[in-house]
Order: sequence, then C-alpha cells, then structure tokens
Amino acid sequence: MIFLIGNATKNYSICYPVFIIEDSRSLEFPFSMLFFFELFLNFVSFYFVVKGVYVAARIRSFHRNLTALLIIYLLQWFEGLISNLLIKPYEIGYWPLGDIRESPYFFIGGFIKWHYILSLITTLLFVSIERSFACYFLNDYEKKSRNLFFFLLIFVQFSTNMVAAFLFFFNAAHFAVGLAYILSANLIAMGIFSYVKNVNKQVTKALEDFSNPSVYCLPARFQARENMRCFQMISRVIIAALCIIFTGCFVNLIMYLELAPSIDPLLNLIFECAINLNPVIICPTLMGSVDAWRKFSFSNGFCKRIKRRMRRRITNVSSTDGGFSSKHDKTKKETDAYFDQLNSAWI
Repeated sequence: MIFLIGNATKNYSICYPVFIIEDSRSLEFPFSMLFFFELFLNFVSFYFVVKGVYVAARIRSFHRNLTALLIIYLLQWFEGLISNLLIKPYEIGYWPLGDIRESPYFFIGGFIKWHYILSLITTLLFVSIERSFACYFLNDYEKKSRNLFFFLLIFVQFSTNMVAAFLFFFNAAHFAVGLAYILSANLIAMGIFSYVKNVNKQVTKALEDFSNPSVYCLPARFQARENMRCFQMISRVIIAALCIIFTGCFVNLIMYLELAPSIDPLLNLIFECAINLNPVIICPTLMGSVDAWRKFSFSNGFCKRIKRRMRRRITNVSSTDGGFSSKHDKTKKETDAYFDQLNSAWI
C-alpha cells in the first residue's frame, strides 16, 4: 500500500507492507473470530519461540556460532510481534489513521515490519555462509570460537537489511529492485548451500573410508557429522518455509488483484500468519529435525534436574559413609567416562 505524504508541491511516498486499513469488518462477526484466532496463534508462536531458544541454548547440537544465529533469528519474531501490535489497531479501524505526525506508531510499525520481513528473507543466506566456513575450516572449526566472524555476519545482515528497509519503506527502490534483492539473496543462498552440502558429503565419505587419515582427524569427522545434521535440518526448514512463502504470495496476489474483496479480512489473516506467525510451523520443523531437540520437553528437563540433584546428594552421603573408592575403581570409572564421551562425539 502506497501513502503520499506532504502537499502538491512537496511530497514523498511510503510503501507500506499492509493490504487493509481501517477495515471495521474485522471487529464484526464472523470476522471477529479470526481476530481471536490470530491472538491465539500469537500465544502458540510465543511458546514455540521460547521453547526453541531454550532448547538451542541448553542442548548444544551445533557449533556455538550456528546456535547463536538460530537463537537470534528466533528472537527476531518479537520484532514482528512489536510491528504487529503497532499496526493492528489501524488495520481494524480501532484507531483512526491521520498523517505521519498524528500516527507515528503506524509508520514506525511499518518500517519495523519491513526490516523483519527482510531479515526472514536473508536468514538462509547467512546460515549458508556460516556453514561454508564450518566446512572450509573443517579440522579446527569446532575448537575455535571465531567470535569476529560471528559478529561480522550479524553486523552485515543487520546493516544490509536496514538500508534495504529504508529504501523500500520510502519507496526509493523500484519494485523490480526489491524483487531482484529477494530472489538474488535466496538464489545465492541455495547455490552456497548446495555446493557446501556436496563438498561436505565428499569429505564425509572420505573420512568414513579412512582414505586419508594424515589429513582428517577426529575433530574433522565430528565437524563433518555436524554439517550433515545441519544440512538435514536446513533442508526440512526450507521445505516448510517455501510452503509458507508460496501461500503468502498466492494470497497476496488475490488481494492485489481484488479477486475476492468480500473475504479480505480472512486473506489478510492468512498473509499475516505467513509473515508474523511462521514459528507455528518453522519451530516444530526446526526442533523435529534434531534428535536431541525433538526428545526434549520442559517437563522432562525439570525432572532431569531434580534427579541430578538427588543423585548428587546420594553420592555425597555414600562417600561420607563408605569412604573413598579404591584406586582401581576410580581409574576404571574415568576410563569408562572418557570412552563414553568419545563415543558420543563419533555418533
């Protein structure tokens, strides 16, 4: 939706990422039920985002750079939530829309929404770049934190999306430029993803055959296995994201061509769900793609902490009553623990 700000002699336009404004039908039955359904989905999204962040932080299945990227991308949902809270009262006609001075929250919400949309679009690109570095530094990527690389990725993505959001919001970039930006980001990401996945597959095959043990060691094998798990996860997330994107684009086209104006509130809800409520689909797909994450539940995590504390207390009591173990038993336990950790790293 394009807004013209100013007068006949001095004005500028704003491209706003919404399709309905002051549509009071959203407050009338049966469309009012859609409003409460969207509110319910926001609570569901909040639950999945919090669970996804907690699980990724507590159960380390990937390198901490990738884990931090996933956590940041999940937390960006709150950016979309804030924009939705600022825009929704104007969409449903609860607040009347004036000029930019009278309705600052509306226009601020629009700019935030643009940045959130662009962040979603470029997520795959920067995850693919991170995995390409993980594949290139295969022998020591797991050992080193590479904080500079991580912060550089975040800074480049944030800065690029801020500039792009500014250009699109103030309608300074042509529609073709925006389309090229979206397509190029995802095509480059798919190219990097496919290439790195193929290279990692070849490296993994060489490691499994022990063809060149002088070059590849246990850390390299561990990192290659991690890359394989990551590629499987990303592939499933891509499929889910493409379904969401195609659904949003299809609904967008229907509203743009005004093919069914009588059900615009319903179509707008579907479009908003594709943008703001995607965690309902993406988060379960993300966590279901990793075995350790899929088996986690908040109740199990709480019970495990209780059991761990009880076990420590029992161990302390046993140590006090029975004295110290023999040197032979202690050595055996340390050896068993070492090989258990080594076996976990190879699986």
